[in-house]
Amino acid sequence: MNDKSTQVLSIERNDLCWCGSGKKYKKCCLDTIDDRERKHTVDYQKDMASKMSHFNSHMICKSSEELGLGSLSDMILEFSDDMLRHSDTYQEQKMAVEIAIIAWNIALLDKDDQQKIIDDFLSTAVNKKDRKYFKPMIELLIEKRLKFYADEYRIVIHHEILETEDGLHLNVASAVHTKEAVS
Repeated sequence: MNDKSTQVLSIERNDLCWCGSGKKYKKCCLDTIDDRERKHTVDYQKDMASKMSHFNSHMICKSSEELGLGSLSDMILEFSDDMLRHSDTYQEQKMAVEIAIIAWNIALLDKDDQQKIIDDFLSTAVNKKDRKYFKPMIELLIEKRLKFYADEYRIVIHHEILETEDGLHLNVASAVHTKEAVS
């Protein structure tokens, strides 16, 4: 995989910035909030994938359609719709979907674990002054997930967000989350 989100993990200060500006990373995106959030989101997804690695021996590699399930990509976009409507740029839309995916996955955890993961995410990915906005947003998304998608047990283990001529496009790889599998 050679997408920009993966490149961010291995970029050095003097390398060309992953965003394509032509500037060195240290003069471009090194200290931006967006970049810290992107790096943490990629780290978070890898962490979730490693925590879900015990599924590998039981993994079913089929599409949602083949399994008779609705498109998780469409569900996530629908789930993040409130935030997407208030997002003017592609970067804001991308951030809205990233936050929605994080909340989607966190909602499947026990209440105590949810708070710990939210706090960890906020302390590492969001600057201090913005945390007061992100925490209630994530908590509201978790409530929404539990209320409207309670019977959906798929967890996002990898995703790709693309800007297309038709708008935002989301590709999702998922696994089924069950209490028995994580016990």
